[in-house]
Amino acid sequence: MIKIKSFEAKNGDAFLISFGKKKKHNIMIDMGMPSTYEDSIKDDLIKLSKKRQIDLLVISHMHRDHIGGALEFIKDNGKNHDIINVNEVWHNSYRHLHFDKIEKKDDKETIEYVKNIIYQNRENYKPNGVNKISAEEGTSFAGNLLMHKYNWNSSFKENAIIVDKNIPKTIGKNINIILLSPNKKKLNVLSKEWEKELKGKKLSKNHIFDDAFEFYMQNDPILDAIISNIGASKKYNYEKLAKEEKIEKDGSITNGSSIAFIIEYRKKEKVKKILFLGDAHEDIIYENWKILNDNGYELDFELIKVSHHGGLKNSSNRLFSLIDSKRFLISTNGNSHGHPDIRTISKIITKKTDYIKEIVFNYEDIEILKKLKKDSKNLKDRYNVEVKYLEEIELWLIVQ
Repeated sequence: MIKIKSFEAKNGDAFLISFGKKKKHNIMIDMGMPSTYEDSIKDDLIKLSKKRQIDLLVISHMHRDHIGGALEFIKDNGKNHDIINVNEVWHNSYRHLHFDKIEKKDDKETIEYVKNIIYQNRENYKPNGVNKISAEEGTSFAGNLLMHKYNWNSSFKENAIIVDKNIPKTIGKNINIILLSPNKKKLNVLSKEWEKELKGKKLSKNHIFDDAFEFYMQNDPILDAIISNIGASKKYNYEKLAKEEKIEKDGSITNGSSIAFIIEYRKKEKVKKILFLGDAHEDIIYENWKILNDNGYELDFELIKVSHHGGLKNSSNRLFSLIDSKRFLISTNGNSHGHPDIRTISKIITKKTDYIKEIVFNYEDIEILKKLKKDSKNLKDRYNVEVKYLEEIELWLIVQ
């Protein structure tokens, strides 16, 4: 049995995946905003900690709606793992992006410039406030992982988590993880953007650069909304909408660095697969799905967490043509960046299957869900689709 709890994370992601009837193994993927952790996740982790641990905490990338709650958790959990024991953390920070570069000593001018980036990007920034900063202050997620000595990317020998060096990750006897994103190319783009901000200097793997890099990349702009009159129409034409592809690629370099993967859960001779795409770019997912498919790997899933909250630029008909899934999970409150896009949802709806597909939302008060529910009979009779909302805290998706 697999249980997936999708927390209300505003426009972000936060998932707790538990395996087996007694939740023997647990994976946490992203933690939404700080309020997501404080209002929902913390209590669940305290309950879980009485008998279990988090085997793997994955923070897919550095946007606030994925990493914000994780920073609060790591500060709260501390070096003694006061809330719950975490066996390993996956997250790519500045220190993982050097690859073959030669480091050199940082000059004072650069250090001061980097400090200024941190001050300006902290949520509690005060222009006349603190004038010194270090990892000991616990300013960033990376800084806290270092300070509290977490097992960080240890499955990759503390190097970057990249598909190019895909080291199979197993948890217990039954769980296997297959990486789909990012690759070295995507992380190099991220690294170059940061070096451009710092005027091309080659810098050390210093605590302060991890902090500044994290805060800077949290502000990487997300420009997904594509203006249209779709929402004003009385009834959706799903076939027509499904044919509309992305006008341009997702330009967010931070989204391009998203850690995305397949989780296989084996029990005896059976295997169930679930897929978490973070905010990953469409091109890298298609490329790696194609490789798996060409090598005979069956891309059939119990559940897919749709990339980038159902955004148009991160999904395509060619992606959905390669896979089958019984459930598609969309995580968003629908208040930012034009998510989810009805054209992405239409691609899912019109994909022909001989079984009923479920499109699951983790917020009820979202306009697109209300409208789809009004068309529920047509969706089920014509397209074999059901749309569902699962409540906060009790949002458990059970895969038998």
